[in-house]
Amino acid sequence: MDLSRPPQIITIDETVPFELEPVNIHSRNWLGKNTVEIRINAKNGELSETIRETIQAKVANLPRLFNRTTGIQVLADLKNSANPKVEIIISAEETNDFFASNTGANVLAALDLTISKMEQQLRKHKEKLTEHRGHPKNSHEIE
Repeated sequence: MDLSRPPQIITIDETVPFELEPVNIHSRNWLGKNTVEIRINAKNGELSETIRETIQAKVANLPRLFNRTTGIQVLADLKNSANPKVEIIISAEETNDFFASNTGANVLAALDLTISKMEQQLRKHKEKLTEHRGHPKNSHEIE
């Protein structure tokens, strides 16, 4: 195995009916550096560059809650413009994907509500992992 070159990643998204825009930020990769792929997708409409940058900045903070995060996908469904829906899917090492969605008065309001749900899920999962490291919850009660 040649470790001098990064592994080749092949992505096939030609049949997807909406725009995909991968963005890399820092998280952990095979060389010990941190990379998380963030994809921001708009369905049934387009997002302005300002909104895309805001979404990227807000979801870029999610890996701090769970350091095994490998990818974040944000899907903004603009079918109902008065009540857009935002979905976030987080992929992480050695666990199932995390999923949260919500609607709001606009895309950013829906994003804030969805991020709040996702943060709660990530905190709960991290608590489960740290509580089950061989230490009973109530170790002072066992004699």
